[in-house]
Amino acid sequence: MLRSDRLVQANQPQVHLLCLSAAEELVSTTLFEFDYLDAGELAKAHQYRNESARRQFLAGRYLAKTLLAAATQQTRDSIQLQLAPNGKPYLENSAWHFNLSHSDDWVACALAPQAIGIDIEACLRPIEHLAIAEQHFSSEEFSWLRKRQAKQNQKFTALWSLKEAYLKALGLGISHDLASMRWQLHGKSSISVQSSFTTQPWFCRLLRPDSGYWLSLCYPEQLGAVAIYKHSLSTLCYADLPLALSQS
Repeated sequence: MLRSDRLVQANQPQVHLLCLSAAEELVSTTLFEFDYLDAGELAKAHQYRNESARRQFLAGRYLAKTLLAAATQQTRDSIQLQLAPNGKPYLENSAWHFNLSHSDDWVACALAPQAIGIDIEACLRPIEHLAIAEQHFSSEEFSWLRKRQAKQNQKFTALWSLKEAYLKALGLGISHDLASMRWQLHGKSSISVQSSFTTQPWFCRLLRPDSGYWLSLCYPEQLGAVAIYKHSLSTLCYADLPLALSQS
């Protein structure tokens, strides 16, 4: 639960995770009240035919608006998000940036003082990962992956997650050239990435927020320790807003 005695420094990126499977009944009653959605978001919610995808969209908006309300000292229903030309949501005239991702029952939101990208991926899905890597990864990446037989699917998913987080940080879609990225490890945890999309180097972190999942962050500065908070929908639903996130 977000609480005023659990302050997060505004100059550090943070990750908030929401698990939807923990409270199925509450998910149904709370997310579908719609009082936190604007007209465009409500219309988009009704366009989803897949119930799971619709809940992920609703939960993502709910989580993002709760966090932004806490950060800006507003109420949840007063947070009005704008959409960039690529469809990426943002909060206008705010010092806070955010990015959303979801996979299965997990919804993730990154909050930061600069542009940030986040991607969470379940790593146990049975997919043709080598065929996908051969088509979309660089030859060096494909060769590296093919030689690593142990937990190959997990390694593929980790690399895919890094690529998605990077493209989302730049505001680009996954349809862009996935093979153009070049990675360099710094120490044990920091990874820099460069590509043909920009001359600016970006930095990534690869994390394991839960068993069977990878989570990647991409940021314009090297990432130190990343604060990760796990929430239930009940704590977000009944939390008193505005909640305090330190701006110092």
